[in-house]
Amino acid sequence: MANKIQFRRGLKSALPTLSVGEPAITTDTGEVYVGHAGGNVGLATASQLAEKANQTSLNATNTKVGFIRNVKEFGAVGNGSVDDTVSFQTAINSLGTRGGKLYVPAGNYRLSDMLDITNSITIIGDGWSMRDGTTILSFYMDGKPITCPAIKIHKTECVHLEGLYVLNNGVELRDGISIDGGNGGANNEINSFVSCEKVISNKFKNNFFVSHTWLVSFRDCYAGHGTFGWYCAGGTITTLLFDHCYTANQSARAYYINGAYYTTFIGCATDYAPIGYKFSNAENVVMIGCAAESCIDTAIDMDNSTVVIDGFVSVGNGTSQNGNYATMLNAVSSRISARGFSEITLADPNVKIASVSLGNDVTGEYVSSGKELLGIYYPKNGKFLFNGQPYTTGVPTTTGWKTTDMGKVVYESAPVQAGNAGSKYVTFGYQRLTSGNGNALGIDWLALRALTGQ
Repeated sequence: MANKIQFRRGLKSALPTLSVGEPAITTDTGEVYVGHAGGNVGLATASQLAEKANQTSLNATNTKVGFIRNVKEFGAVGNGSVDDTVSFQTAINSLGTRGGKLYVPAGNYRLSDMLDITNSITIIGDGWSMRDGTTILSFYMDGKPITCPAIKIHKTECVHLEGLYVLNNGVELRDGISIDGGNGGANNEINSFVSCEKVISNKFKNNFFVSHTWLVSFRDCYAGHGTFGWYCAGGTITTLLFDHCYTANQSARAYYINGAYYTTFIGCATDYAPIGYKFSNAENVVMIGCAAESCIDTAIDMDNSTVVIDGFVSVGNGTSQNGNYATMLNAVSSRISARGFSEITLADPNVKIASVSLGNDVTGEYVSSGKELLGIYYPKNGKFLFNGQPYTTGVPTTTGWKTTDMGKVVYESAPVQAGNAGSKYVTFGYQRLTSGNGNALGIDWLALRALTGQ
């Protein structure tokens, strides 16, 4: 009679230390163990062996979209002192051309050189909590070429960054997250479908840099303590989206858009910058429910641009919340459709030059019907400038009106209620009817009135 191999059987939690060579099987988990001089050794199941073989194949060819790796598999430590640069770049490269997902657990990852992304990947961290669980990428790049950004995304498509805090710990100012399709010749601008969600870029020259790129979105992102929050210029840039983004403490511009097509801002804000939103040669910009606080010079400044603004709030100035010395809107050589502006300041009177300043080459339907800039807009403390001329009270007196000025509106900054009970009104502005030097009411100017309901 043949000898039989006897297995110990029982729950995994009750598994004893086996004798050398003695086998056992756990009835609750189906695992197999063999006794060894160093303790119990678990044997791989067929499914585990198949999974390992599949993983090895993916490591070699990586043709499976959605493949997920952990940066710590490649030796990253994340303790703030060990240099994790090589581990990070190796992990990025391991995902291959078609890419996959790279998970970066919470930690402080010290990086001494640029991370180069040329494949279609998603990098996901644990976010940036004020308490714990933050994934911080700390860059110490002083001495590296200043043209090298911290993270460079170029000549690729379908890249997504999420839940990362990207921080410049060096003295030298360089770009933070650079999304640049390149400018080497025809068909070289191939960046497209690049997105950032819940990403902080802090203490860089251009915290976010965008150039030669199509279809880029930023959602719930923050840019802080740099020269520019977002710098978007160069080559063909089309279809930019800023959704619920915020920037603070920039020394030049919070949002800078130059030469882009189709840019949309939804619920965005800025705090402490000389200019909040700067548009230059920008076509089809749409702003919905945005705000600027503590801008020193101008909240919105535009030239040679086409902009639609639906709801905007300007608050305070750069040195005191009790004063707003900045111009809320300054525009030259642009076409504007604007409505729903609000200016908040506690200073009265205010010493600023103007709330709104328009050059005589600014055109557009300023509300849905009629050429009024802000509906019924009352500059509380500042003045309204048209072609450099301020208007405070009464019919304008400036001469030299051009044919192109006909139909434009200047505003009464101190409207007074008039009329009889039941039909009282305020004159809130004057519309230009003629060219030339005349300023007669009813001939050269049409008074714009609104009933007050009293």
